[in-house]
Amino acid sequence: MSTDTIELTPEQVTDLGKFGGPIYLSKLSVEERLAGLSSEEVLGRFKPEALLKELSLEELEAYLRPVKRNHSSSKTH
Repeated sequence: MSTDTIELTPEQVTDLGKFGGPIYLSKLSVEERLAGLSSEEVLGRFKPEALLKELSLEELEAYLRPVKRNHSSSKTH
């Protein structure tokens, strides 16, 4: 068994990561890929208007009904 070590420069490590990173990341679950990120970091990458335009008016109204109920009931307390 050999005890030789390989020394890499920071640039070589970066290049190795660029090459192997996508392969490694493709094997991770969504939960593993998002681990350690805050919700702000994740949600900040999405444009709300792009997501909302894919929903129908009925889907939006169905989502908003309970939100409106909770919001109006919290104002009365």
